[in-house]
Amino acid sequence: MSRSHLSPLARHLWWIVLAKLCVLCALWWVFIRPERVSVDDAHMAGRLAAPPVAVSTKGSTHEH
Repeated sequence: MSRSHLSPLARHLWWIVLAKLCVLCALWWVFIRPERVSVDDAHMAGRLAAPPVAVSTKGSTHEH
């Protein structure tokens, strides 16, 4: 007769983690997977090539 090397608490936690993973996969499959996002190549190229916007701290009341 072989004895498991995991304690009952560890086995219980393992089953809980496994159940949560199954629930997360099911939720993703039902709600996230069917959604499709269309990407406009020209718009994305413009966004990526745009120079970064400088943030002005002039007149800020936040002092160091």
